[in-house]
Amino acid sequence: MQMEYNFSLYFLIGRDVAYNQDDDREVHDDTIQVDVIKNYYHLTDKTVAAFNWVTHFCREASYFFKVDDDVYLDLDALRVLQNKADYLPNDVILGSCFNKRSPHRISTKWKVSYEEYPFKTYPPYCSGPAYAMTLPTALKIHQEMRTTRTIRIMRSQVRK
Repeated sequence: MQMEYNFSLYFLIGRDVAYNQDDDREVHDDTIQVDVIKNYYHLTDKTVAAFNWVTHFCREASYFFKVDDDVYLDLDALRVLQNKADYLPNDVILGSCFNKRSPHRISTKWKVSYEEYPFKTYPPYCSGPAYAMTLPTALKIHQEMRTTRTIRIMRSQVRK
């Protein structure tokens, strides 16, 4: 199927602190293991690792897709993207992107304290399940990630 639709698929996995995955896991060419603890609290770090890997090892790619493992990828939509050169221009991200969202300040599992993030709204960002962009856009975002402070998902600690 990857040949028919002209794409490469890689599974990016974190490390499990409960056991040594190298002993129990069969390694395939499509698996990338990164040094990020495998849990929901570290999804931001895992996304940064994905951008880092793409910018170092996928320089021939036209597009970068980030898709969660529980999301259906419409391959016909992928074909439209591939066949229409101006469908997704540089500096545009296709997906669930948000502008001027406010942090959750009430007591929920997504609560973000003022100490973590003292501003009224977040800068523009793309959320979770899937998004797509050109490789030049991914390269720009990766460059910004190298100097941008991130907030861990559902955690009361800020990473520098």
